[in-house]
Amino acid sequence: MPPPAASGRVSIVIPCFNDGAFVGEAVQSALNQTTPAADVIVVDDGSTDPGTLEALERLPGGVAVHRQPNRGLPAARNAGIARTRGDYILPLDSDDRISPDYVELATAVLDERPEVGIVGGGIELFGIQESRRRPTYDGVAGMLFENHLYTCSLTRRADWEAVGGYPEQARFAEDWIYWLRILGLGREVHLLDETVWFYRQREGQMTRSMDSRTASNAVIQAMRDQPELYAAHMAEVTDYLELKMQTLDGFRRRYGRLNDALARIRPLLGRQA
Repeated sequence: MPPPAASGRVSIVIPCFNDGAFVGEAVQSALNQTTPAADVIVVDDGSTDPGTLEALERLPGGVAVHRQPNRGLPAARNAGIARTRGDYILPLDSDDRISPDYVELATAVLDERPEVGIVGGGIELFGIQESRRRPTYDGVAGMLFENHLYTCSLTRRADWEAVGGYPEQARFAEDWIYWLRILGLGREVHLLDETVWFYRQREGQMTRSMDSRTASNAVIQAMRDQPELYAAHMAEVTDYLELKMQTLDGFRRRYGRLNDALARIRPLLGRQA
């Protein structure tokens, strides 16, 4: 069991796999908070890159490093959270950064509003692509079939424990399923006006956008994980399925006509040969 919480309220967990070029920046942004975190832990998820191993050895004092065999991102987050002591949890990817006031702003919300279970804010993309974005949230129904929240959001340790943490069996959309688990507890979402997360864009980066097939599989995973939540919104589920059926029927009609045309053309091509 982790020790009792220190003066800080937030634990910052940074999973790292062969990301030594950037993990120092992520850690420094975690340490530069106007309200210090209870603890900062880096989870080395089986890194094999010598540069990463050296970078982890050079991290500032006071930053804990937990090493484990490669188990994937959700398992790394859970392992790190289990070793922290804060009342609130902030996951930070090892190539990203957070603003100096993120912990202070989010802690104030969670302290004052016990009904809130997720706190996020504005996002700035940097690197090979630069832009600013804001997450949106208009209720649980809007989250059932598309994830509108982002990785670097704060949650309560008590809620993480209540829902069993991040879904370690998920191959993708683990954040989305985790948010749905918390929303299933009846929690609310608060989005800060300030830009608090700096999301690095780089070559070779695993995309966080999903094609239609992957998105559909993610919905199936989420429905299997949270059947009661989806059952409570059966009208929205029915509308979603009807829209999917209409789309499928449209493809069938379109490609059916194409197949008919090809069937008529093939004999003519054979005569010309």
